Amino acid sequence: MLSDFSYTLISNRGEGGDFTSICNEILDFQTYRYEVCLQDMLFLPGAWKTIREEANTIRIMPANIYYDNAGKVKWDVDGVKDGLRDSFQHPIHHYELECTIPPGFYSSPREFVKAINKAIDDLVKSSPYNQLKLNGWFHYDSTEVARYTAEGTPFEKEVRQLHKIHGKLTWIATDPDKITRVKLCKEMSYLLGIIPTLTSYVPSLKHHWEGNLEDVDLSRNNLTMLWVFADFIGTTMVANMRLPLLRLVPIQVGSGLFEHSIFTMQHYVPVRSAMIQQFRIFIRDRITKCNTESLEMEDRLILTLHFRLRE
Repeated sequence: MLSDFSYTLISNRGEGGDFTSICNEILDFQTYRYEVCLQDMLFLPGAWKTIREEANTIRIMPANIYYDNAGKVKWDVDGVKDGLRDSFQHPIHHYELECTIPPGFYSSPREFVKAINKAIDDLVKSSPYNQLKLNGWFHYDSTEVARYTAEGTPFEKEVRQLHKIHGKLTWIATDPDKITRVKLCKEMSYLLGIIPTLTSYVPSLKHHWEGNLEDVDLSRNNLTMLWVFADFIGTTMVANMRLPLLRLVPIQVGSGLFEHSIFTMQHYVPVRSAMIQQFRIFIRDRITKCNTESLEMEDRLILTLHFRLRE
């Protein structure tokens, strides 16, 4: 074989998170030792699910509690002590219930809010630990204007991408004391415009919290890192695991604009000593459970690898 060469791998549409490319000949990495790097990468923004496992969590909790001057426990319903969590030990103090919404591609804000409300409703009905009878829901009050790609022929996908929404999103606590608060994970909060960046503090929303639907953007990228693995390379230490990590790929938060990039820093890893014809690439959005769960992608993924003889 040549002392150095490039090989481009192309996934089938919808299989970009885990795919195998078959070379037209068997490559001999056994006679001589090679190393490889990920040279460039091409995919469309929004190719992955906006709601993923471990990025789909909802927690409901009571309002903050504190002692008044008489030493009695009081609920902070009006927000005077908003964000304050006193350190005294009280069984209600850390009272929280947690649920999740199904992972997927949510293109409609109304559909997204409906999924959140259903998850909360299922939680409060089924949980045996809801002694405080916490409950609530998001009120979706909107005016929606849809555009069509051609007169009289509405295409669902284009309508979802182009329609404009005006209105309010309001959290309504429905428990008797109106003390139920909701706290969405940072990825969901970012999509709903509750926080401006993924690194911002995520607040718990109290009764009558109100947000603008203009701030909701479900096409906003909430994934910051891709872990690219390969089955034809040696393993490296990642935390307390040994994994075949090819490269870490940072993603631009917000837009997800990473359609095409040639990496300026080339990081080479050793290729396994073997005769290889099939090259498997699998991508994760996190390293937990990375042996079984791949990042589901809707579109095609194209990678270019550069192989060279090891010195």
